[in-house]
Amino acid sequence: QEPLSQLKPDPRLNSSALVRERLAEAMRPVAASQKDRFTFVPAAVGAANGMLNLGGMTAQQMIRGGAADPSRWGEHGTTMSVPLVDVAAWVAESFSDRDFVFLKLDAEGAEFGILPKLIALKAMGRIKLMVWECHPWVPPPADCDTLRATVARHSQARQVEENRRGYQGYDSFSAPGLYYPESPATSTSEPAGRNIYLDMGANWANTLRLYKDLAKERTGPWEVYAFEASPLIQPYVEEFVRFLNGDAPKPRLRVPPAGSTDHLMLFAGRFGCPVETTDAMRECMWHVFQEPLSQ
Repeated sequence: QEPLSQLKPDPRLNSSALVRERLAEAMRPVAASQKDRFTFVPAAVGAANGMLNLGGMTAQQMIRGGAADPSRWGEHGTTMSVPLVDVAAWVAESFSDRDFVFLKLDAEGAEFGILPKLIALKAMGRIKLMVWECHPWVPPPADCDTLRATVARHSQARQVEENRRGYQGYDSFSAPGLYYPESPATSTSEPAGRNIYLDMGANWANTLRLYKDLAKERTGPWEVYAFEASPLIQPYVEEFVRFLNGDAPKPRLRVPPAGSTDHLMLFAGRFGCPVETTDAMRECMWHVFQEPLSQ
């Protein structure tokens, strides 16, 4: 028996060597005759390589938005250190403007480093579709309107932000009515260029197939690269990616796969929790999933 409060990292995933090995997959394009390939990169995304300290590393936080910069938490919450990848340089080196790169970027403020660096490296032309969220709470000069305008000037990519144009923070395969935790109480032609989906903020694997929703016009196989920084979530994503690749059974889901408080609210009614107020809903859901869970 293992309660929610004992979600643990897998030390095997906290490895810079493993991260480099996974990133190198991008140098092996998928052939037109192959199926979609999923690669999990257990790392944080940014505009430099190194290590990153994450705050708010509690099980409760993992079902309402994930980890963040420890400066947001003050003295509250556990911190953990994870590999940090310069994804702007990796995109510039690994793909070309001929490729169709779909970028989903939900990186808790890292967008203010990643997007300008993609522009500086003249790599924004690789991005053809971008689903992203801007986080205005990042220390100055965090100006979302300015960043949006800058990206628009340097990119022809179609841009979609969360809760707009059919994107609600999860893909259609992971809608709350289909993809929820067990109750504790109970291709025809080869496209021009490669199809690349970069999920920078995979969370509970609930956006790994977003390309099937928002890029339906593309034919041929996809290469999916999923990045997730939280060591408490990484073991689940590792197993889910193995499942998508046909190498393992689908892992059992023990907690609500929520990427935000609003997302968590969508699961609350299923487990008898109130939805009238956010605080009451959170407390109820945390109580429900504190119960021992079978491994």
